[in-house]
Amino acid sequence: MCDVSRQRWGTFSVRDHVGPQPFAADVLMYERLILPYPADAEERSNWAKSGWEPDRLDAILDLLRTGGAEDKMQSRFPGITTPKLFSKSV
Repeated sequence: MCDVSRQRWGTFSVRDHVGPQPFAADVLMYERLILPYPADAEERSNWAKSGWEPDRLDAILDLLRTGGAEDKMQSRFPGITTPKLFSKSV
């Protein structure tokens, strides 16, 4: 017999961090959080123009790291690690 448990992964859009208390309950509900992140300066600029607040996302990611949730962060592409430990943009 093989003991296989199901992991619960939470996936998010480029705007999910803009609302109030982003990811507050999600770090408790999911084993992994998959968040899009701008791949470079040009894309970061596009995010800002679209109202997706990349600076706010950075601040939230820092809080998740210092709050002990870093083990829940996952790259969307196995073997690829970005500076923020999150997947490249969608």
